[in-house]
Amino acid sequence: MNENKPSHPKGVYLNDPDVLEIRGGGGCLMVAGLFFAAFGGLFAFTMLNVPQGHSAGQIFGAAFGGFFALLGAAMLLGRWGIKLYRREGRLFSWWGLSLLLPGLTMPLKTKSVNLNDFSFVFLSKEVRKSSGSKSNSQTVYPVSLGGDNDQTKLKEFSDYASARGLAELVAKFLGLDLHDSSSGQTVVRQAVFLDESLRQRTLRTGEAVTAKQRPINMRSTVTPGAGTVDIVVPASGITSFHGAGLAIIISISAISYYFEGWFPSAFIILFPGLAILGHASQGIKIRADRQGLWLKKTWLGIGITRHIPTNELEELVAARILPEGMELSELPEKHRAVVLAAVNFFVRPKLVARSDQKTLEVSGAVSGAEMEYLLSLLKRELVR
Repeated sequence: MNENKPSHPKGVYLNDPDVLEIRGGGGCLMVAGLFFAAFGGLFAFTMLNVPQGHSAGQIFGAAFGGFFALLGAAMLLGRWGIKLYRREGRLFSWWGLSLLLPGLTMPLKTKSVNLNDFSFVFLSKEVRKSSGSKSNSQTVYPVSLGGDNDQTKLKEFSDYASARGLAELVAKFLGLDLHDSSSGQTVVRQAVFLDESLRQRTLRTGEAVTAKQRPINMRSTVTPGAGTVDIVVPASGITSFHGAGLAIIISISAISYYFEGWFPSAFIILFPGLAILGHASQGIKIRADRQGLWLKKTWLGIGITRHIPTNELEELVAARILPEGMELSELPEKHRAVVLAAVNFFVRPKLVARSDQKTLEVSGAVSGAEMEYLLSLLKRELVR
């Protein structure tokens, strides 16, 4: 089993062996709430205290300021929490207001459900577009309890490691399987085996790990050694994503040149353009042996190496990341084959390696069959 397990994620407490508590609210929201409350209150006060009297516009302005003040107060004082009572088999959730004293809150809404309604813990990935903007987005990792007829979100995080930590903690606490779909395919792990490494799981199950048949049109370079394998994956090249980004940058640069001249135009195109071209030409080297998995990515001549030791590596899969919100299982059977063919054509495969602390991802200009072949070579060396 893995050692040096991470501590509980922020806002998660296990002070009682049979009670797991998750809390939210406060933190950075308090700063934003204080700003909104102060701005809204000052604006409303100003509108109501002008010497000319209260016109309709001033009353509307005061109401507008009051709305922001209430919103700020909710952000400043709002708190929520979930408690999982393992012995009683109940989930108790609440929302309320903080009294600005440690541990003192006033619940305004509560709910209690039976834990027997849930049969697994679900960890997913969502990309959310900012309101009114198509370019700005945020990636979050929600952790939920799922069942046949119900799903209850426990908490979401902006980083995968914290979400995985909570998902594993809840799964072990309740003895439920963990369904992780954040890599593009759903990986199911049993609660009692959540901490075992890929090598330990392979030895336990007796799975035979052999290299798959080498693809005919092989693009990667494979160099086997004594107990090691080194792989160089070709860069992705200019994809449609890179092309769209370059087109936008060139358009903005051309407009800037027309109105402002060559200097701001060159500045606009230089750094974003280099970033896109660097990503498209990114060099990828992988090494696997009994000690672990190494991944080196070179960007514009600068190489960064990351490593997951064998005793910490828990997942190694090849997957295609579906467009956000798409679930093949939810599509009608007659349309599923067509959509799957389109996904296989347009979406490039990814190699995803995960431990509790790190996630390594490899994508390049290779086919799905080649990525599966590379995966089999890496697994063979890692579990020897």
